[in-house]
Amino acid sequence: MTQEQLRKKLERQFKKYPDCVFPEDVSKMLRLGINTVYHMLKGNLISCYLVTNKYHVAKQDVIDFVLASGYTECISPTDQRKEIQKYCAKKPRTASEISSILGISNPGEDVGILCFLR
Repeated sequence: MTQEQLRKKLERQFKKYPDCVFPEDVSKMLRLGINTVYHMLKGNLISCYLVTNKYHVAKQDVIDFVLASGYTECISPTDQRKEIQKYCAKKPRTASEISSILGISNPGEDVGILCFLR
């Protein structure tokens, strides 16, 4: 599956969400817990804006986050989510730490961790 095909599939999957989403929406989109999403936002894994103490995320940035991982095939989110939650269970982790445990390079450049396609 090419990046463009993957992008179109993600756009169809996230069609019901508005162009600007909040962490709660990102949590549903990526099937992650809200605390994990906040850690990812604070660690700059997903581009976002802080407006009046509330995170705002462009839907396109969520799609870019998933695509940035380099995955071109569907990956079950369950194993990745469990690995992230296990790693973050004892203390909050930085984006670099999460990226290194998952073997992802360049964590400061919106590196994706998970691909959530059905």
